[in-house]
Amino acid sequence: MLSGKISVVGTGNVGQSAIMNLFEKRVGRSIYCFNVPGEAINYVKARIDEIKDSHEQLGPDLIESNNPKEIEESEIVVITSGRPRVAEQTRDDLAIGNACIIAEWAGYIKKYAPEAVLVVVSNPVAAMTGVALEKTGFPRHRVLGMGSSLDAKRVIRELAKTLGLTSTHMQGYVLGDHGESMIIPIRSFTVYGQSLRSYLESSKSDKLEEIEKIAENMKTASQYLIEGLRTSPWLGPGEHIASLCEHIYYGPQDHLLGTVTNAIVKLEGEYGVNGVIGVPVKIGRRGMIEVIELDNIGEENKEKLRQIAEHIKKVTKIALDALDIKDEK
Repeated sequence: MLSGKISVVGTGNVGQSAIMNLFEKRVGRSIYCFNVPGEAINYVKARIDEIKDSHEQLGPDLIESNNPKEIEESEIVVITSGRPRVAEQTRDDLAIGNACIIAEWAGYIKKYAPEAVLVVVSNPVAAMTGVALEKTGFPRHRVLGMGSSLDAKRVIRELAKTLGLTSTHMQGYVLGDHGESMIIPIRSFTVYGQSLRSYLESSKSDKLEEIEKIAENMKTASQYLIEGLRTSPWLGPGEHIASLCEHIYYGPQDHLLGTVTNAIVKLEGEYGVNGVIGVPVKIGRRGMIEVIELDNIGEENKEKLRQIAEHIKKVTKIALDALDIKDEK
């Protein structure tokens, strides 16, 4: 029997935002909110009460915990714990420190919730997804990094505004890693179900060059948020974490069905890549159903994907090697 239990590890800004959105979307029967093992849980309880106080309606039970054993029987586990990025840092700068957290919780999840779908949020998210895969030993379909669905949403929002449309009229996905190396295959974006290029031609628009420039600028769209907030943003990520969990929790098990979204997963030859990277995927009740291979991204972008995947492998290896050294000590 399915437990209806979702666990969120980490109750900082991103964790609280994720919990609030899960509560609002009515995802799960109970949401366990975890703090650092062994530490006082007053902080977690205060976060939970803040969420309850801001809602009149009832949602899933919210339960605070600092006991990793209580993660048992979770259907979905979300790891948001880790140091947030500040303006002068790259995401890769966080790899070694946050890998320790991922490895610790991966051990708890493997022991107490071996059938869970794991969603990794901690930065650098692609490398941390690789660490989680290594430390849990879970099959690739049950370990997902919160991919670039937020990046895709930002791109669509800005392009739609330029074209005088609403975001609901457009669809598109991004590839690779979060940040400047992200690939935005404009040729794969659609408007009213037709390709963006076809839409521009049929509407006699001359905005293709402007659109390409906007897409390029969106690769660093989060930087001004970090500079303004002096920490990583949390409201957008929290909503997208909850949406990903919603697609999993209410998703079908049938391999022909599911919801297509961006996520970070381990590729095994798709796009010519063997490694962890962000791509469009179809997801359902047991996690990833299949990788969606866009057929019009071009050979140049495929080569970029391979290069990004190799970089992520290097960062992951550095983090795993540091964990091995720590374990030896």
